Amino acid sequence: MKGIFIESDDSTDKLAEKLKFCCGIDTFSAADFDDSGICSLVKANYEFILVGEEMYKSVFFELSTRFSWFSVRTGTIKFVKGFSVHRLYHICKGDSERMFPIELYTRQLDENAIVDLFRRTLATNDNGLPAKLSRFFTKIGLSRTLKGYAYLVEASRLVAVAPELLGNLTKGLYPLVGDKFGVSGSVVERCIRNAVDSVISKGKFCEVANSLYGGNFGKYEKPTNGEFISFISLI
Repeated sequence: MKGIFIESDDSTDKLAEKLKFCCGIDTFSAADFDDSGICSLVKANYEFILVGEEMYKSVFFELSTRFSWFSVRTGTIKFVKGFSVHRLYHICKGDSERMFPIELYTRQLDENAIVDLFRRTLATNDNGLPAKLSRFFTKIGLSRTLKGYAYLVEASRLVAVAPELLGNLTKGLYPLVGDKFGVSGSVVERCIRNAVDSVISKGKFCEVANSLYGGNFGKYEKPTNGEFISFISLI
């Protein structure tokens, strides 16, 4: 799950820096964008947003009307700094909102407490997908709408627990994944191949895998299902 923190005043600069470093949340200064620019930046790229009170009042209506989200929910975080209490607004997709613990919205929190709650929550997303793997899939352009996406998530989880499954894909790994989703192993194999083909056709896999995730793939190399699953299970 990918988030963005749009700073609007100096009171949140250190918090933004910690959230970026510890939680992988992107940060931008409101001074660099007008309302339209903020909307364009946010609407297609993020699943939750953190904004200060003044910005929330200024841009929320425009943001909410331009989101490509099925539902939008907002929680208020009471951020304590020194003797002051600031309000941060946590705007997110309806499905994602359920992930965050209730204490994020019901207690007064300092910087470290807010960072810790986000860090622990974002360690996995709502499907149990490790945050690093989620970001990798986003970077290489793997669409969640493909059935192979969910099958790859489960396959990587199983291989991380039992690496020996990589040596027996057809009669071992694929049927185990299929059992969870009520399909055959051959369906799992085809859908994963389709997902891998889709990623390779977009041309981002090699560069992202090699430069950011320690891969060693040739520029025109097309990984097999097993090679792809083996790689993502180590992310």
